[in-house]
Amino acid sequence: MAENATEQDHKNFMNWLGGLFAINVVLAATFLVLYSQHFNGDITKDHTQWAEFGDFVGGSVGALVSLTGLLALLLTIGIQSKALRISKEELQLTRQEVAKASAAAEAQVQHFDSQAKIDDIVASIKEIEQEIKLRKDDTLVAYDEKYGDFLEIPLEAFLEKWPQSIAFLHPGFDLSSRSMFINSRNEELGHLFKLLFDQIMTLKTFPTATNRYRVFISKHLETFFCLSKADALPFEWKNSLDKESQQFLETYENTLAYFRLLLKEAP
Repeated sequence: MAENATEQDHKNFMNWLGGLFAINVVLAATFLVLYSQHFNGDITKDHTQWAEFGDFVGGSVGALVSLTGLLALLLTIGIQSKALRISKEELQLTRQEVAKASAAAEAQVQHFDSQAKIDDIVASIKEIEQEIKLRKDDTLVAYDEKYGDFLEIPLEAFLEKWPQSIAFLHPGFDLSSRSMFINSRNEELGHLFKLLFDQIMTLKTFPTATNRYRVFISKHLETFFCLSKADALPFEWKNSLDKESQQFLETYENTLAYFRLLLKEAP
């Protein structure tokens, strides 16, 4: 677009110059004819007449040529100023486009970087899930109010949320009287679930991974709650949850209380 404008300005400039040149020729010829008619235009050898003729040409045709040169200079300056303005506008537009392209490229790099991190976290979660699944037959020691004693409960009961196995579990009882083997086993499994919980919470920090976070937290939320009733989660976890998950826990706790009531009344 700028090239077309410059070409058009050049054509206009040449037309103006042609017009001014034609006007100069016509006016100069007119002055010479008028001079010849009024002052005996015959060729002479008189230096005085040639000097007078030179003064006439310099005062009339010369002034006209000077005016034409001035107009041409003004036209040139105007065209150059317009071309400079167009160049500045194009440069500004180019800078804006470069800035947009740079921002888009940076955003794309950040997106791919974030996506790679998300994929790594998801892969880590799945590995931990597989490890937990392989250990579903391991047992956790928990205090059962119904029996008033510590019981060994398979991890599968927490994973599958068996109400008859976890309804009467009560946290807050000292396991120090139990064997060191039992304590270390609880801690080992608790550490495994801490790794799982931390990875899910890390996933929560990525805006583009909201849906994946919801899938994983919904999948394991009840298990975390059940494990907490057995004192098998050696870390704070509820405060890190989103509001929706906390509301779900309140509902689930009421549901578990209902199962507890049913089991008490069962023969």
